[in-house]
Amino acid sequence: MIPLSYSAIVTKNRVAEVSTSAPAAPECSLKISPSEIKMSIKHKKGPVNSCGIDFEKTYVEHKISQEIESFDNKDHHVALEQAAKCFKKVLHRFFPDAKCLMTGSMAAGVDIYTSDLDFSIKIPSMTQGSTFQKLREISEEFKYVSYKIKNEKVFEKVKVQRAYVPVLQMKHGRTDVSIDVAIDNDTSKRNTQLLRWYAKIDKRFPLLCKAVKAWASKVGVEGSSEVRLNSFSICLMLINYLQAGVIPAVLPSIQRFSRNFNQDFAVGDEYDDFDWRGKIEKDGKFVLDANKSSLAALYIGFLKYYSEFDFKRNWISVKRGVVMMEKRWDKNEKPLGGLPELSRYIVVEDPFLTVPRNCAGTV
Repeated sequence: MIPLSYSAIVTKNRVAEVSTSAPAAPECSLKISPSEIKMSIKHKKGPVNSCGIDFEKTYVEHKISQEIESFDNKDHHVALEQAAKCFKKVLHRFFPDAKCLMTGSMAAGVDIYTSDLDFSIKIPSMTQGSTFQKLREISEEFKYVSYKIKNEKVFEKVKVQRAYVPVLQMKHGRTDVSIDVAIDNDTSKRNTQLLRWYAKIDKRFPLLCKAVKAWASKVGVEGSSEVRLNSFSICLMLINYLQAGVIPAVLPSIQRFSRNFNQDFAVGDEYDDFDWRGKIEKDGKFVLDANKSSLAALYIGFLKYYSEFDFKRNWISVKRGVVMMEKRWDKNEKPLGGLPELSRYIVVEDPFLTVPRNCAGTV
């Protein structure tokens, strides 16, 4: 049997199969009383880390780190890539001038088994109508796509979801992969670009991000439709912890190295894989790889950090990369110091918008 990875069990609720063909163990005629067995096993204590996590046994730390590393398994990419290829083919069949860029978890390299596909598209020939109307027109083409696979529709459950940012939703019939499509919306592209940049600065970040997202999904912390945190907010919370929750920091605030990214900026038809490590090393203001903590220590440290975080008083800013920022209002209850509106509960500042916005405003 092929052993199941920890990530597969956590994200898919799969149970390891029990072998029915294994031989029965022979009976032992020698009877030994438990009192006669004296075992003296001394476990090595885990090394000191900067996260304040004390591992009594080093093998426990090693095992947790291995389980987090298992999230790097990319077996689920086969279905995602097949669905993405089919979506682009149909889109360009009906809209040849369409420009399509994948966004979200997979494009950022922080996807897990339950991740879906996200796209941001632009169609220059569509000059009239609101974003909702444009998506409605596109949805009609996907609903009645002429060719079929084995007498089944290529896409199912095609609909446009009304929201602050309208989204075209559908499900790829063969792979059962869900797809969300936004049009004329650069926000998701900028957010994805930011996560890609941080993932290239320290290889522990994308692995931790996958593990944290799997945990958040499993325990019900994630789910904006259910008035909980969205996936991007959770990623920003992890980045801020790695910036300000440990000493020395694992990640810097890259927006402190370039003011061009402290505002709206355009992402083209492809992502910019800029060499931030090289720029940071050349600048000399932040020491990369100074924090040697294990994946296990950083993961448990993240959970401990936010279990003790005073969300009522403080808020989270990846752009500033600070430890904590106190919430302040004037006498007219107007937020001060860049604090976004809707900031009475959890506040995770949007890292780009000039007008402050709370990414965790759904809570």
